[in-house]
Amino acid sequence: MYKHIVTWKLNDRNENITLALSATEILAKMRSELPGLVKIEIGVDSSNSQESSDLVLYSEFISLAAYNNYDQHDLHQQLKKLIGPRRSERRVIDYETIAVC
Repeated sequence: MYKHIVTWKLNDRNENITLALSATEILAKMRSELPGLVKIEIGVDSSNSQESSDLVLYSEFISLAAYNNYDQHDLHQQLKKLIGPRRSERRVIDYETIAVC
């Protein structure tokens, strides 16, 4: 299993719920159009701490090849255009599962 997690700090933290809901439409299309996408979800931070991000994207793919297809897909480009201009910071981690305990 290949996993992709992205967190963003937004320029305007008050926009987090609106932005997440807008992204949901794109994510729903991804679920039906992208082969190898197992799971994709977006969440809004509830801790409101200084160190926290405002949004998180969590996704699972059957393989690195399926992730690469997602990375180049038009829907992913739409998501980047939606969130990119509204963020002040982006963090990402991509990894293959080593063990499930």
